[in-house]
Amino acid sequence: GSLPAHFFDGESLLVLDVHGNEFTGPLPEFTQNVKLNFLALHENGFAGPIPNTISNLQGLQHLDMTSNALTEFAPGMSDMVTLEYLFLANNDFNPGPVPDFVRDLTQLRDLSLKDTQRTGEIPTWFGELDNMFYLDLDSNQLGGNIPSEIGDMVSMVFLQLQRNNLMGEIPASFGNLTNFQYIDIENNTLTGNMDVICAIKDSPDSWLVADCGGATPEIECACCTTCCEDVNSESCNELDMLGQLDPIWENGYNRYGLYTFQDFNITGDNDSDGGAA
Repeated sequence: GSLPAHFFDGESLLVLDVHGNEFTGPLPEFTQNVKLNFLALHENGFAGPIPNTISNLQGLQHLDMTSNALTEFAPGMSDMVTLEYLFLANNDFNPGPVPDFVRDLTQLRDLSLKDTQRTGEIPTWFGELDNMFYLDLDSNQLGGNIPSEIGDMVSMVFLQLQRNNLMGEIPASFGNLTNFQYIDIENNTLTGNMDVICAIKDSPDSWLVADCGGATPEIECACCTTCCEDVNSESCNELDMLGQLDPIWENGYNRYGLYTFQDFNITGDNDSDGGAA
């Protein structure tokens, strides 16, 4: 059935988790609520646009709407400036660019727009979001070059740009991403080499995945953990990143973690010790 709107009326409600149920239909109109910190709606059957009234949830820090059938972003989400964790992956959003409202969410640490039919180019303004820890743009139709401004996101630990239409060389500014633990750029049409990233890959636990395999690799990478054969290969599509959820939520909740992907494991059957020289 539908999600009752009165769920959001509680003046003392801090956490609402209804994920993994069988709610369907449109999301309700959201009433004013400044207390709610954590809203988990993922893995249901919610459909249609995100109501603009979601901006009434002025205290929200964590919003997960992954794996529904949502079709439109809400422009009012630009007013949700307290958001730190935003997961919108695997929905039916109308094709279009990365939504502009993201630029205003300067506190964001984690953002997933995986498989949401994003088109156009990766916005240069991502470089302004210097608190970003995790950015997932996997499985979209993003094209053009990777903007050098990505290198301004110096807090970045997990960067997933695989399975897009990106082209050109890896920006030299990637050398600024000294905190990275996982970068995946495979299944694009990128060229050149990964020397700038290899120079900062100082941990055996760091993972780097690119199209550096096969007889004629598209990218040269001496330090890649996994080398995919080429842009048309399905050999890397089984790679899966599994995060162990942090059991402590930053405001003192210990209900469950915030998808911060600490102590992660990566599984796949195309691992290698390096790439083409």
